[in-house]
Amino acid sequence: MLAERVANGDLPPVDERLPENPLVVEPTDRIGVYGGTWHMGMRGAQDDALLTRTVGGAQGLVRWSPDWTGIIPGVASRWEVNDNATEYTFYLRPGMKWSDGVPFTADDIMFWYEDVILNEEMYPAPPSWMTVGGEVGVVEKIDDYTVKFTFSSPYGLFLNQLCRPDGVDPVAYARHWFEQFHPKYNPDVQTLVAEAGLESWVDLFIQKEAARV
Repeated sequence: MLAERVANGDLPPVDERLPENPLVVEPTDRIGVYGGTWHMGMRGAQDDALLTRTVGGAQGLVRWSPDWTGIIPGVASRWEVNDNATEYTFYLRPGMKWSDGVPFTADDIMFWYEDVILNEEMYPAPPSWMTVGGEVGVVEKIDDYTVKFTFSSPYGLFLNQLCRPDGVDPVAYARHWFEQFHPKYNPDVQTLVAEAGLESWVDLFIQKEAARV
């Protein structure tokens, strides 16, 4: 479907769009049939996993294997855990890009950590899955493609938590795009709030969050 755009020079060839170490999904049985209509129902807000995973196709740092027997790489190509499960180091895939072609790096994860979940206007309390022993975990950028999560107490189920639908959040914020809706980076954000007919920058940010799916 993109061959014409490549031929016209509007889009680089596929090998130039892929990261150095792309995630290759192998069908459990066989490749399905594309197209058609799929009717689904949602019973409430908790069914948003349907949008995140099935429709949006979002992947977190790690994910469950298709048969749900283990945890396998996702956005991260590999990871390391220290002996007492207080430190988790994730290695991202160099060359990954957002849909607009901007590189995905550790800075995007740091934006989620520093400017979203640690912002008390956005999150009066950090997500429970990032909290152990009453203390929120610390996220550190090691380099452009390496991040480390550190917790005050052993957290043996952290990888499992990252496989949940909301576990995609660390890799779901394109920093270069979301900064325009955050007062820390855009002193004129109230202009955008007024144009959207909303009351606060938080309302605007949440609205843009919802548009990601």
